[in-house]
Amino acid sequence: IVDNGTIVGQGQSFIPLSGTEKLVEARFQIKVGAGVPTGTLYAELYDSNDASPAIPTGSALARSEVVLASAITSAYSEVIFRFNLRNPATGADQSGGLDLANAEYFIVLRHDDGAAGAYFHVDGSEADADATQNAAAEDPVSTWSGDATDDIRLTVKSCPAIHGVPG
Repeated sequence: IVDNGTIVGQGQSFIPLSGTEKLVEARFQIKVGAGVPTGTLYAELYDSNDASPAIPTGSALARSEVVLASAITSAYSEVIFRFNLRNPATGADQSGGLDLANAEYFIVLRHDDGAAGAYFHVDGSEADADATQNAAAEDPVSTWSGDATDDIRLTVKSCPAIHGVPG
């Protein structure tokens, strides 16, 4: 669930491939959970606190382009969040934040216009697919809770940097 008044951010930890690559996109299976959500969704990249269960830590390292809420249907479908060298919200250079050089990260979904009657569901599993990874949820007072037994269906795409730009 993304932004239903109880959960305002939902994320999944991941471990990137060895070697330094730049984050290019994240893909989730999302559907409308209730009502008619408005506004936009976006994804953010965070470092992980590497605990068990892990939670996102610090400020967002990078932000994706937005996806219109009206483009999400009532059936689960793949939604792609693309990351660029500039933060779409501020225009700031986020190229350094896109470097996947650490051991573990989180991709967090956000929907700033959510409400108790209009929100999204993110497809996941109540069976942990990878014991080293987990889902986490953020409440309205910015407190994260990790769940070692749940995972969210997430695909992360990255590529090597060529001349400082994702190749």
